[in-house]
Amino acid sequence: MDEITRRELLRRLALGAAAATIPGQLWSCAGVGKTTGGRSFTGPKPTDFEKISPVNRFHGTSLEFSGENPDRLHSLLRDKAGALKGRKPILDPIVHKVVIVGGGMSGILSGYLLRDLKPVILDKGERFGGNSQGESWENVEYSIGAACFSNPVKGSSIHALFQKAGVLELCRKRKETDPVMLNQKVFSDFWGGQTDPAAARQFTRLRDFFLQRQSGKIPVPSIPALSDDDLPLISELDRNDFLSYLVRQLGEPLHPHVHTLLEVYCWKTFGASMQEVSAAIAMSYYVAEFGEILVAAAGNASIAERFLRLTMNEVPSGNFRPQSVVLDVRNVGELVHVTYIDFVGVVRTLRSEAVVMAAPKFIAARLIDGLEKDRHDAFTQLEYRSYVVGNACLDRGPTRDLHDLYMLNEGEIPFGETRRNMHNHGTSEVVFANYSQVIKDRTVLTLYYPLPFKGGQTELIIPDSFEHFNSRIRKDLFEKILPTLGYLNTDLRDLRLTRWGHPIPLAKPGFYWSGAPSALAKPYGSRIFFVNQDTWAAPAIETCAHEALKWTARVRELLL
Repeated sequence: MDEITRRELLRRLALGAAAATIPGQLWSCAGVGKTTGGRSFTGPKPTDFEKISPVNRFHGTSLEFSGENPDRLHSLLRDKAGALKGRKPILDPIVHKVVIVGGGMSGILSGYLLRDLKPVILDKGERFGGNSQGESWENVEYSIGAACFSNPVKGSSIHALFQKAGVLELCRKRKETDPVMLNQKVFSDFWGGQTDPAAARQFTRLRDFFLQRQSGKIPVPSIPALSDDDLPLISELDRNDFLSYLVRQLGEPLHPHVHTLLEVYCWKTFGASMQEVSAAIAMSYYVAEFGEILVAAAGNASIAERFLRLTMNEVPSGNFRPQSVVLDVRNVGELVHVTYIDFVGVVRTLRSEAVVMAAPKFIAARLIDGLEKDRHDAFTQLEYRSYVVGNACLDRGPTRDLHDLYMLNEGEIPFGETRRNMHNHGTSEVVFANYSQVIKDRTVLTLYYPLPFKGGQTELIIPDSFEHFNSRIRKDLFEKILPTLGYLNTDLRDLRLTRWGHPIPLAKPGFYWSGAPSALAKPYGSRIFFVNQDTWAAPAIETCAHEALKWTARVRELLL
């Protein structure tokens, strides 16, 4: 078989042959026997929920990447027709109200909001959560993807959603703004000019510039747009890249330290250089850094886990189906047919009154045949950027009460090719996973190594990719990070790496001005809806929540 090896198929069949024919039990043995999920070698057997939770608390030391495993998905989607040829799908006898394709944050939130309709949620991974996943080491939980989010405005629909689910009580508020490591020293008051007091005037001018917009004294665009009133300001800023916009506002070039900080921020947040990202999205996001940021134990994985658990309390367990690779979504009469290959290679088709496509648009373009040319082009022209996350497990307690620390190295990134600059620079940010946990004798440092250039995905799948990034991140740890933070090299007990190939949709200048979000969000027919952060090319849990709230309301209008 092309989609999985014969050896792998036999292994899975031996684990749960009965599950191959009973959809309600498909997920019950997912991940058993693998280091990235399932049974711990030294601990107790996980519950059924723990097997698919976004937070993997049964992770063993691994010599390979956790996170995305693109091999199976890519091989199947490259030849969808071939994967289905000669194989008659098993038709589910039930007509479902809703099927959700994609179990990342957008899919989980959509499932929660539609939980009374008992949705079926399909995801290609062993665990739900998308890049909002986490792991655990010696009871320290840490993120392997998205790590934090902005405190939603009281009275907003997102605040009401999070408050009702008890999400806000899981988090600690981040107090500091942009502490940095420069020349192996930590500076807590970057925007006060601490790294170069002689040039503090530009730092404080920019600080005040951002604070005025964060306080609302000067409007800043909200992305996603909360109303049509936001669109003119978004379009105005979207004509500029972030670097050009700030230089124009200041009337002078950026100080090297300022440029370096904002460059590594853009690398990590948008997967792009300042010169490649729209000023509209960059301003919307960076201004929020001066407000309240919320941090949960395992980052945004803790939030995904909370919503998934609440949904599972009301939805049959068999409706949650990991390791299910969707190959085809099509309108058939008054229903939508969703065909997928389950975790043992059985082809199945679900019938539904509505489908929520919570997968990225480049995936949706392959799943839905017959898309209009302009829509297909819009879907496939979106760019996505990549990154690697390293989690350093240290046998010593936290040395600082910080959440994150930007790596400025020597404080100057030259103008030029981003790929070369990034690899010369290395790790862009260090996050203290202990920040919202009371653990005194162990620490996990989360290190972000972005690939902020087109084609970065290929660096994650070439031979020896794991060894390459393991070597680079260890070098940063031993030469820069551990000694500066007061740790010894011998404190390192494990370094766990995660790769993400397509987590960051990129908003280049002109993306919003062109009207792309409207074209990307438009439902296909009357029963297929698109809910994903890439509609706005705005990588954040807030975008997922905004889109889920908006389009699940439309699903209800259709069905009820």
